[in-house]
Amino acid sequence: MMLTINKTRQQTKQPTLYIFPTYYLKSYKDLFQHFLYSYFHGHVFVVTMHWVRQVAHHQNLDLHQSISS
Repeated sequence: MMLTINKTRQQTKQPTLYIFPTYYLKSYKDLFQHFLYSYFHGHVFVVTMHWVRQVAHHQNLDLHQSISS
């Protein structure tokens, strides 16, 4: 009786041992991709905002120059 319980336990243990690392690898990969994706988009957002601010600043300068002249 104990032998069969041990046998089934070993059989159920084996697949989880194989599934476990690949599952974690997959989740880590997804996490890494999500991190890269969010970082990249955050970076693009910051650069775009900086660019928009610069363009707006230059347009304001041109506007002030055209008003003063």
